[in-house]
Amino acid sequence: MIAPVTTSMFPRAALILALVLLLATSGCAQDVSPIPNPGNAYPGDPGRRFLLRDEQIRLNERLAAQGDTAAVTRLINHYQWWASDPVRARFWLRRGAELGDHMAMLNLALQIHALDDEANCKEAASLLMSILETSPSKRLEAEAADFLESLRTDVSGTSQCYRWIGQ
Repeated sequence: MIAPVTTSMFPRAALILALVLLLATSGCAQDVSPIPNPGNAYPGDPGRRFLLRDEQIRLNERLAAQGDTAAVTRLINHYQWWASDPVRARFWLRRGAELGDHMAMLNLALQIHALDDEANCKEAASLLMSILETSPSKRLEAEAADFLESLRTDVSGTSQCYRWIGQ
């Protein structure tokens, strides 16, 4: 014989049903877009907006391998500002520079000149010259010209690049 249904059973049954549905559907609608959800930013953590989840990293790596400079930029930002992994950030900066991304060239030059050895200083100067020769952006050209001049003359007093680049 089936027990009669009483009204006191409905709130408990509704709660159990809601919990079952919540557990059953959690994780079903995952965002795998190459661009991170801007809503994931936390007010106290500015680097959080560059967070890429594992599936987004894999997707952006595939896109970057196909020459997508926007994907390369997302990977640079993730490794430089969120993951604090300068080796991987530099890897993707190099990939961006190979693809002709002038901002990646400038940022790579900024990073590698600080290594303060002849090969890196010469590569930084070469990247800056490439920006001067090919960039459509006057602002970026000006930044590259100023930086190249500082490498050549050691205005800051902190780099040895002037020894290998000279006038």
